[in-house]
Formats: sequence, structure tokens, C-alpha cells
Amino acid sequence: PHGVDLVAATVVSGSHPDHAWPFGDKAADFVARASADAADHARSTLSLDVPVIDSLDAHTLIEQAGHSGADWILTPDTPVGPLGDGMAALAAELDDAGLPLHRFRRDWDSAAWPFATKGFFPFKKHIPELLERAELT
Repeated sequence: PHGVDLVAATVVSGSHPDHAWPFGDKAADFVARASADAADHARSTLSLDVPVIDSLDAHTLIEQAGHSGADWILTPDTPVGPLGDGMAALAAELDDAGLPLHRFRRDWDSAAWPFATKGFFPFKKHIPELLERAELT
């Protein structure tokens, strides 16, 4: 988000160890490639070293925060599903270590959220309207 001075960044390519998301092989390959691409983009945009880690592992994130001097972690909001459950577990683990997890929801996520009720294909019909509202058409 605007106004946040990032001292470190990490891309997580999997879910929390206690709340696994059972990817099929094709989906897992897509997530791995998308994660690598996101890390490459973040490196070039932020001029930071951006590792990719396999799961929402509190120990690894606490260690990375300590090395960078971060005293809190910022992540996009994941309110439901296996990632939502994993984020809740991660937040508790980080809080126990004195490292708060702050979630943010982007404006376009808030605009799209009411349409995301039954999977992608019912959602798809709302994409043109969402793009128009965001002035991206």
C-alpha cells in the first residue's frame, strides 16, 4: 500500500502447514511459476532481495523479519478458505512472537468481493463491470 516503507519482501507459494491447500499437479506448477514471477517483479520494482518460501511458516518469517529489522508483517487479506485459515493460524503464531501480522484489502478486492460467491465462472461475468468501475477499459 502507498505510504508503507518496505524493508523486506517475501513471496509465499503455499499455505500454512496445518491448513494445507490440496493443489493438483497442474495447479501447483502454476502457483510455483506465478510465485517465481511475482518475486522477480518485486525484486525489480522494490530493489530488495525477495525470496520465495514454500509455506506460511512462522519461524522462517520471524527469522526474515529479524534480519531485516521489520517489527511487523503486512499481507494482502485472505478472509476465507484454506489460506484464510492458514493466515489466522500464522497471525496467532507471529503474535506470540511479538511480530504482528497486518492484513490489507485493496480497493479492487473490496469491489469484487460481493461477486465472489460461487467460483470463477459465475464471477467471470462481472469482470467487465469491475474493470469499467476501476477505469481500466
